[in-house]
Amino acid sequence: MNVHKKTIERDRLVAYEYFVIHSGDIKNAPSSIHPDIPYRASIYISNHQNISNALNILLSKELVVLNIENNKFEYQITKAGEIFVQYMTSEYYNKLNSIALWVCDYFKNYSDEDLNTYIECNIGKWGNEFTKESILIQ
Repeated sequence: MNVHKKTIERDRLVAYEYFVIHSGDIKNAPSSIHPDIPYRASIYISNHQNISNALNILLSKELVVLNIENNKFEYQITKAGEIFVQYMTSEYYNKLNSIALWVCDYFKNYSDEDLNTYIECNIGKWGNEFTKESILIQ
């Protein structure tokens, strides 16, 4: 959320979180920060609850606020959240931040519907490069 600078819905945040970690799943993107794993698309599917739990913690610490407008629940980083993020200075964080900037820029003109369509059209490819690995093990 620190990179996004606007309000963001949970579902978009879940998608962005996946793409920051597995950016290599996007054409012409920076290399993924984590190695490819089989069936990694399941991470996207299962992370909705993890992201919700994380948002609840951030809300309880007043690092983000929840804005409700037009039946949309959107989150936004607070000033305290911005200060907190300034203390993150590791090489890993800097790499995540760089990729997060790229992801936000790449999808900035995608509506929620466009982003969902992109995911639906591509999710079956994420991790499927390992479907024949059992042949190599034998």
